[in-house]
Amino acid sequence: KQGTSAPQIVQQPTQPSQPQIIHVSLDDDPVKGDPNAPLTVVEFSDFQCPFCSRFYGQTLPQIQKEYIDTGKIKLVFRDMPLSFHANAMAAAVASECANEQGKFWQYHDVLFEKQAQWQSIESSEVTKTFSQYAAELKMQTTIFEECLGSQDIADEINNDIRDAGQYGVSGTPTFFIGTEKDGFIKLVGAQPFAAFKNTIEKQLG
Repeated sequence: KQGTSAPQIVQQPTQPSQPQIIHVSLDDDPVKGDPNAPLTVVEFSDFQCPFCSRFYGQTLPQIQKEYIDTGKIKLVFRDMPLSFHANAMAAAVASECANEQGKFWQYHDVLFEKQAQWQSIESSEVTKTFSQYAAELKMQTTIFEECLGSQDIADEINNDIRDAGQYGVSGTPTFFIGTEKDGFIKLVGAQPFAAFKNTIEKQLG
């Protein structure tokens, strides 16, 4: 007499053996790591999101050490400020303005490290704090402040948000791991390092 698990075994081949492959554009967004790395991780993130902050603090350092620093992956950061985070759009704009001065990743780190400080500031006041961070990173603050009002930067972020919607991203952080040629596998949320490792290793083969 068959055990209850037998029908499961019979059905398995009809299940898709691969997670859905999605084709994702890297746009021209900031890249961390070797631009020629064999694999790419695209992160859709919101600087005000607590789970994005958790990924930054707990998982990214391990990914950096094991995969970015060793040239196996590059990380592409794309913006998805969520509408219910009052300062997330302003933070995204500020990070893109930092990128204009070649300081994206330093600014990215400051925004996550100081998230508790700026997330509760009134939206009308928060740009002062963002300018202060720029000054601390030795940016040209006049250029930085002019950039904060730039329509091009706002368009760039809105393009990221639109793309995220097309790729079925409904929350942050959401990651896509793969290559432009073969497509990407989606990983949702502040997953532990093991989940990234598993997906990355499978694709590195």
